[in-house]
Amino acid sequence: MDPRKYSQGQIELPYGCYDAKSLAYFPYLLRGLGWYILTKLNKTLKESRNQFLISVIMSYNEVANRKTKVIRQAEKEWDSLDWNLKYLWKYDKFSVSFNRLVLLLNNSNPSIHGEARLLDPDGIIRRQICDGSYTSKIEKEPTNNFLALMKEQFIKEFGEKEKYVLVMFSNFIPCTAPGHKCSELLTEYATRYDEQILIGYNVVYHDTDTNLSLRLMTDCANIYCTNLKDLRLELKRRKSAKEAEHDEKLETYLFDDEDYPNFKRIVRRFRNRSSKMMNENREIKHRILKHSDRDHFAGYSNEDSDDDVDFLERNPDC
Repeated sequence: MDPRKYSQGQIELPYGCYDAKSLAYFPYLLRGLGWYILTKLNKTLKESRNQFLISVIMSYNEVANRKTKVIRQAEKEWDSLDWNLKYLWKYDKFSVSFNRLVLLLNNSNPSIHGEARLLDPDGIIRRQICDGSYTSKIEKEPTNNFLALMKEQFIKEFGEKEKYVLVMFSNFIPCTAPGHKCSELLTEYATRYDEQILIGYNVVYHDTDTNLSLRLMTDCANIYCTNLKDLRLELKRRKSAKEAEHDEKLETYLFDDEDYPNFKRIVRRFRNRSSKMMNENREIKHRILKHSDRDHFAGYSNEDSDDDVDFLERNPDC
């Protein structure tokens, strides 16, 4: 990453000023939703998959204000699918699309990784960056131009002048395999089309050159790559500190959970615990008011509500 983008612990990007925690917020949401979808999707495949790429187009304003409506809608649509229907997938059994969000698995026949399926469906960039011995083997995306459809939906909602960020999460860091070069593909795409990419990853595939992959992406001024493992350690530390202070924030839990449904149960438990504590406080105040001069006490107001427990709409840190 260009050192000029850093200022007193903040990263300055075209779509705002953030710290590492804020920048990882949406890749982590996509990570959770991606695993949630993949767990069910794997039950329909002959061989289960570990790698997936999930991506969503978001406006600068959505990123700055942590507006997650498009991700929530995708989750609801996924939950509402009738799994007895043969036309479950809109395009093929290795992709699921919702409005401006898509989850892609690597296509094995022809062999195309998720990054290429999204950013280079015609194979134009790959033929330019891969060695000559591989160019004849580069295939086109056989089903659809996913990114074009996502952009079409974005323009319908925001208009043509609204700027956007392509937020992505890949379980494996974008590869450096000679016939795919996914990390270089991301860099070339972001540079060539001057588009902003925010990407997170979880692990490294055994034949990927980690240093090369990170260098290719971080050297590009239009890409910010967040290392989720490093951030998770920091968030665990922060969560422990806040628990010690009895000052819990739901968003902290999200970054530590491997299982998206489990996070929902944590939210419910937190809500129940919060409601129980508030009910106890109300009961205590009721007893006080019953035996005291009421003129000296103000009644409970809307401020006592726990409606703001919904972490997804909180403002960013900077």
